[in-house]
Amino acid sequence: RLFVALVARNNKRVFPLHARFAHKGIRFSLTFRSHADLMLFHAMFCGHPYSIQLSRTPEYIIDLGANIGISTLYLHTEFPQAKIAAVEANTELLARLKATIAGIDGISILPYAVTNRDSVVEFYINETNSLGSSLAPRNTGTKKVQVEGRTLASLREASGFPRIDLVKFDI
Repeated sequence: RLFVALVARNNKRVFPLHARFAHKGIRFSLTFRSHADLMLFHAMFCGHPYSIQLSRTPEYIIDLGANIGISTLYLHTEFPQAKIAAVEANTELLARLKATIAGIDGISILPYAVTNRDSVVEFYINETNSLGSSLAPRNTGTKKVQVEGRTLASLREASGFPRIDLVKFDI
C-alpha cells in the first residue's frame, strides 16, 4: 500500500518526496528525488532481492555501488549489528548517500570506484539516471570526472574491517 501511495504522488510529479519508514523495528527517513529512487526503494524493501540464507550472520559488509544508500539501509535492517562500508564513486550522489545514512551507527562511506588497481580513474556520470553511471564511457548524457579507484583489498583496509563477511555487488 505504501508503494502505491508513493507512486500515486509521483504521478503528480511531487519531488522531492520526504518519507519516514520502519523496517524490522528500525526507523529511518528518505528523500526521493525521482521515480528511479522510488523503484529502487520498492525493489529493496518490497522485492527483497538480497534476502538470502547465510551460514552465519555477517559482521562486516561492503556495499559496492551504494548509490543513495537504499541498499545500505536494507542491509542495515537485515543485519543491524554489522558494520557496513557503503562504496560509491558517483560524486554527485555522495551528499544524498550521507543524508540517507546520517545518524546511523556502524555505517561509513568510502567515496571510491572499484577497480583492479589503486589509481585515479575516469568515471562517467549519467546525468539523467544515476544507475547508468560507469567506468565505461557512454555515447550520450554523461559527464566525465576523475575519481579514486580502489581494489577490494584496499577498500577492506580503508574500511578498517579485519575481514569482509558479505559483499553486495551492484556496480
